[in-house]
Amino acid sequence: MGKSYTLNAAKPYNFTFEVSRTALVIIDVQKDFVDPNGFGAIQCGSSEIFAGVRDVVPKIKKILDFAREIGLHVFHTREGHEPDLSDLAASKRDRQVNAPNGHHSLGIGEEGPMGRLLVRGEMLCDNYGFNADFVTNSLGMISAYDGLFGYTAHSSQLLSQTVLVTPPDSPSSNPLSNDGKISMDLRSLKMKYQQGTLDPQTLVNEVFDRIQAYQLKDPSVWICLREKAEVMKDAVSLSERWAGKSLPPLYGVPFAVKDNIDVAGMTTTVACAEYAYVATETAPVVAALLAVGAILIGKTNMDQFATGLSGCRSPHGSPRSVFGGGSYISGGSSSGSGVSVAADLVSFSLGTDTAGSGRVPAALNGIVGFKPTKGTLSARGVVPACKSLDTLSIFAHNTSDARTIWQIADGYDAQDPYAKLPNTLPLLTSDYRGLKKAGFTFAIPPPSVLSICSPSFQTLFAKSIATITKSGGRLQPLTEEEYTPFTLASELLYTGSLF
Repeated sequence: MGKSYTLNAAKPYNFTFEVSRTALVIIDVQKDFVDPNGFGAIQCGSSEIFAGVRDVVPKIKKILDFAREIGLHVFHTREGHEPDLSDLAASKRDRQVNAPNGHHSLGIGEEGPMGRLLVRGEMLCDNYGFNADFVTNSLGMISAYDGLFGYTAHSSQLLSQTVLVTPPDSPSSNPLSNDGKISMDLRSLKMKYQQGTLDPQTLVNEVFDRIQAYQLKDPSVWICLREKAEVMKDAVSLSERWAGKSLPPLYGVPFAVKDNIDVAGMTTTVACAEYAYVATETAPVVAALLAVGAILIGKTNMDQFATGLSGCRSPHGSPRSVFGGGSYISGGSSSGSGVSVAADLVSFSLGTDTAGSGRVPAALNGIVGFKPTKGTLSARGVVPACKSLDTLSIFAHNTSDARTIWQIADGYDAQDPYAKLPNTLPLLTSDYRGLKKAGFTFAIPPPSVLSICSPSFQTLFAKSIATITKSGGRLQPLTEEEYTPFTLASELLYTGSLF
């Protein structure tokens, strides 16, 4: 079980929640709901009551800051209409203005003292009711029947909790010695930033020192490093922008991207000089990471056009695995992305994965490689190897970090033809008891496939199955017939030709 908290005064009884499986849902509203002369003031009609509505905003802000600090998922929802009012029913638009003896002279979309009423714009937070008795009765109903519908508690209980920092859930197997160095995992960096013992500028200096030293061992990790002065400028900007404020989830976290992913103003080469071009837009996934404080260090080496699994098909050289003193291949095609994390040069990196390019380098360098469900991360701004199979992948020091990066980058992109609508995705972790108690099924290849692997691999594979089973998994081995489509797909990918 991960980090958890207990609200001792919750109704109908104590409520304990695990951070990784709990979300804060905030009903966001626009400024014209909570500022004078806006829609809220007009709707309320009472300056005294409206003052109470405004009073809730800083309280919600404290809850939001605390939720971000402890790592809760945060979901925002709101009311508001499109600027052209295409989503506004006529009955809703006209009802109050046309009501006899009403006090409304302006309707939704009309110009008020603050601008157009109830049209989506800048937001603040509000989930307070106008009638205190209504709030009390509603909350009482929720916690009735022994908690059938849920729990209720005062926000002060949550704010009084002590923030605990626990070790990552799956430590890196990085063989490099980091004695006395700054740990690059997300949890460690977050703790240092919150304690004020580290700032982004110091970390940028550390990162470039490590890169310079590591290039003496392996000069083939990077295709393009950003200028240190440019990166330092980003670090200073972060420090100034967030001084004294609740820090965003990736504040000051250094990362790298594979050189088939676009970053505006940087050259994308896919390890082929003849193909190279300067990107005019940043890939949405990269933009999402930058927006929450991550610092881009540079673009990493790769098998040319992302066609290879060895890491040995690049004119920029072949990165080596962090194991074996340079004797082993790094794996590909996201070779540099894998090594940059395993060598502790950055906290995480982005790669791509068509048929192993994001997982093979992770396996050969002892880190976590995560290939998300295709369509959950936008593929825009990525040079394709096979559009129907490609997906961005994540390299990280542990599973917790990989999950955090994915959750930040995840989002439906209407401009990506392969994007999956959120409501079409299975909610595998929706059971409040967690996977171990709820259970899940998993499959493995038939014996004929596993038999070609080395004895040591088969032993480790069996241990992995045992671990998954202990975690709540129910094994369902695939038959030869069930596995055949996977074999055919693999053959088509690696041996097929287009004429």
